[in-house]
Amino acid sequence: MLNEKDLLKIKSDIDQAKSKVSELTGKKKHLLQELKDKWGCSSIEEAEKMVKGLEREIKGLEIKVSTITEEIKEQYSI
Repeated sequence: MLNEKDLLKIKSDIDQAKSKVSELTGKKKHLLQELKDKWGCSSIEEAEKMVKGLEREIKGLEIKVSTITEEIKEQYSI
């Protein structure tokens, strides 16, 4: 059977957990707002899609730069 000390400890643990949940909820809201303000994404899923698109774009640009670099090397016999 739980005594008063055990119950107070459980209550304290619950209060701490509630506080942590509240803090994390606030952080989540802030980060989602920042995501929307800076990147125009209204959800994490939307941001992930944007990241994948940007990664594809970067890959394409890397290929383009590599191709142009090779053409320049060939043209100037470097």
